[in-house]
Amino acid sequence: MKRKLLLLTALLCLGLSALPLQAAPKVVSQVNDELVTDGDLLYILSQHTNGNEAMAMIMMAQMSEEEKITFTTQITDALLLSQAALRKGCQFDPAVARKIRWDSIQILSQAYMRQVSQGWDLSEKALQAYYEANADAFVQNEAVHVRHVLVDSEAKARTILLQVMSGKDFAELAAKESVDHGSARNGGDLGWVERGQTVPSFEEAAFSLQTGRFGGPVQSDFGWHVLEVLERRERRALSYAEARPQVTQALQESYIRKEIETLRAAEGYVIDEEAVKGLGPVTP
Repeated sequence: MKRKLLLLTALLCLGLSALPLQAAPKVVSQVNDELVTDGDLLYILSQHTNGNEAMAMIMMAQMSEEEKITFTTQITDALLLSQAALRKGCQFDPAVARKIRWDSIQILSQAYMRQVSQGWDLSEKALQAYYEANADAFVQNEAVHVRHVLVDSEAKARTILLQVMSGKDFAELAAKESVDHGSARNGGDLGWVERGQTVPSFEEAAFSLQTGRFGGPVQSDFGWHVLEVLERRERRALSYAEARPQVTQALQESYIRKEIETLRAAEGYVIDEEAVKGLGPVTP
């Protein structure tokens, strides 16, 4: 592991609460009364492996003795600096205090949801029941697979429309002429488009075309479009097997909503809607 990566790891983890990963932590360093354990080091490494503790252990095992000492030194130096910051009163700086507060809020709220989620019923029986009770929510909407060429004038759009109708390759024209550079790299392909996802003029043209037909010029706020519908699909209900990932997510979200509603009812929860509506300059 390179020294640069070790330093970056140390800096990224400043201010994070160390969570021991082992039952009997081994103290590896100390600044005044605050300890750094082997579990702290593994926790910090795990932040670079999406929380994978086993991978963090492998990373630690692959480090040389010198790298381990360097890594530990940098983490301990970070602790040293954080203590110096507290003595200087840096925690009272408004920007620092706000970050500490909201980082803490995020960590604690996520920890709370992880804990309560252990009691959620996500069994096949529960998923199936949720699907059957909310079948109307699990549908594949009507959509068209469309590609387009976007240009800055109606005259240019008409020229391109004539070219594609005469047999010119649509993808090549899109790559060469379209000012929508994102789709131009894919031959103008916009993928599957459902109703409500594009501006009304483009949507009307796209959904009125038959598969394989060209349309345009169509004006929008972005310019002038020439389009082709490659495929169509009709609205249909999804089977449980098809919808299962969505069902799982929806059931989880329903548990979250219920938990929040319960907490709202039990706590002093107030939103001043008039104050929110009148928001303007940001208060430091």
